[in-house]
Amino acid sequence: MPRPKGKAEVEKYEDARMGIMTLSNEERIATVWAARLSGMTHNQIYYFLQERFGAALPPAYSAKNVEHDLQTAFSQLPSTYGETAKDMVAIENARFDRMLNSIWSKVEDGDTRAVDTALAISRERRKMLGLDEPEKFQVDWRITLAQMVQGGELTPAQIVDEFGEEVLVEVNEKLLELR
Repeated sequence: MPRPKGKAEVEKYEDARMGIMTLSNEERIATVWAARLSGMTHNQIYYFLQERFGAALPPAYSAKNVEHDLQTAFSQLPSTYGETAKDMVAIENARFDRMLNSIWSKVEDGDTRAVDTALAISRERRKMLGLDEPEKFQVDWRITLAQMVQGGELTPAQIVDEFGEEVLVEVNEKLLELR
């Protein structure tokens, strides 16, 4: 199923509202949030709102108000939208997927600019997911042995035979930590 473009999602929401003369705070904040999720900057959101709603916006509404609306939306995420950090990562991952999908054919064709862009997208994704921090992903062999003992794949006697008493003591400590 093809994904709609971010701006199209915002426009679809806004087009449904075209006949309404007033814009509630909740609707404005939701629109600002949707526009931000689609990748618009604060200034782009401000001009988008001016174009779509004009006089329906509060008097003296400015780009600074967009930032305030975004802060309000973000503060409502856990309660209103049920979003968590994990959900935000999923949203960002989806964005990265869309970006990568949009240039992938050029990458396959060998377009060096597209390849650089794909690498930049990959770099940002790795940074977001913490994949560039190998210490987070180092496997503690003692935990692996402890899990093998728990699963019945290894016995303490086999650990002593293969690695010695000291290792068994360390594995037992890890077993206690796992409980």
